[in-house]
Amino acid sequence: MTKLKTNIHWLDELLPEGILVPSSTLISGPGGTGKPLVEFAFVAAWLKAGGSLIGIPLQYPSGELVRTAMNKLYNMDLKNYHGKIVYIQFDPSATRCEKIKNDTVKANMVKPMKLFLKIVRMKRVEFSKKEKEVPIPEEMLEEINKIAEATRKTRITEIKNI
Repeated sequence: MTKLKTNIHWLDELLPEGILVPSSTLISGPGGTGKPLVEFAFVAAWLKAGGSLIGIPLQYPSGELVRTAMNKLYNMDLKNYHGKIVYIQFDPSATRCEKIKNDTVKANMVKPMKLFLKIVRMKRVEFSKKEKEVPIPEEMLEEINKIAEATRKTRITEIKNI
């Protein structure tokens, strides 16, 4: 297995040897804590290394927030990765998978804060167990929180009706 270095200072402090590739990574935490923003750091490193991506932004109605966040946080224009990214848009009323854009498929499937990351467990790679603040501007967190709250209200209702 090879290791992917993110070249993102705060994340490299936690994963000085990088992350094993191929591997599976779970980013967990309570709702509204910014898990996708940490995920985007891995996405940026993976795409820059030539990887492909399937994104499932459950609480966001489209990939637009992903594109905006990647640009603002990691200076990445995802248009430069055409053919490398596909978004799966969650729609509990969908009866089948439906391509709605070249890069998007529809399928059935809080207040301002600071975002912290602490790695608890990883296989076969050295890591730091210290907690690290993820440097994301407060206005970005507020914007994401507003979108998450608005979509959470509609998605929870839709999921209850399934």
